[in-house]
Amino acid sequence: METDFHRRIRAIAVSSFLLFAACVLVFAYASAPTTSFALPQEILRPGLRETEIVQSILGRLNRNRIAMPIPVDDAVGSLDHEIVKRFDCSSTDANFDSVDVRVRTRHVGWNRRVAVEHSMGTYYWNVEVVSRDRHETIRAHNWLMIDPRSTGVREAAFGTGEVTNEALLYHELLHGQLLISAMDTPKWRRAACSGRVRLGRERIQHSIINPAVSRYVRNRTERLGGASLYNVLRIVGVSD
Repeated sequence: METDFHRRIRAIAVSSFLLFAACVLVFAYASAPTTSFALPQEILRPGLRETEIVQSILGRLNRNRIAMPIPVDDAVGSLDHEIVKRFDCSSTDANFDSVDVRVRTRHVGWNRRVAVEHSMGTYYWNVEVVSRDRHETIRAHNWLMIDPRSTGVREAAFGTGEVTNEALLYHELLHGQLLISAMDTPKWRRAACSGRVRLGRERIQHSIINPAVSRYVRNRTERLGGASLYNVLRIVGVSD
């Protein structure tokens, strides 16, 4: 038979357990790294034909690197391996002692619901920021998608069709490359060290990308005539 003494002991035990559990939760919350990570929705695996198209376009871009006014080596490389940048923070307003940046790009299946509206391709910066013990790690789990229907038709057309696909993929890769390149500048690194850095597609102005794509197309279509240049630029949405 349970006495008042036993009930008091049981109540004390339950209260102690609840207090311990609350302390554990508070400690876990306080110790958790800060993060601003948002997974993209409805990500699909690319089909075999999509993969073949992208690999074919990438192959031509690689063979025609001389036509690129802005190389995209890091953005292309991030499709195969992680691009890593590490630097120490020395500015007086730094919130961290050091920063690691890791960028990886994944080719994913085309999905018009998550692609940029009215586009035939999208490069998406998907960023996670973790800070702990005055060290900041910025991880970019980026993804690249290309519309296989429109690009597939142009791949079969050869000539200007192929150049149009190259211009499209070059445009998307520049959305990755320009931000990766910016990470080597003192301004970007100071912002990262102070916790003010932002990464995203909207951070890159098309005032840089469009002239680069236009120059690439011009260099690739010199032998095809002015009409071909105009048609390619019109399709990819770039004015010369």
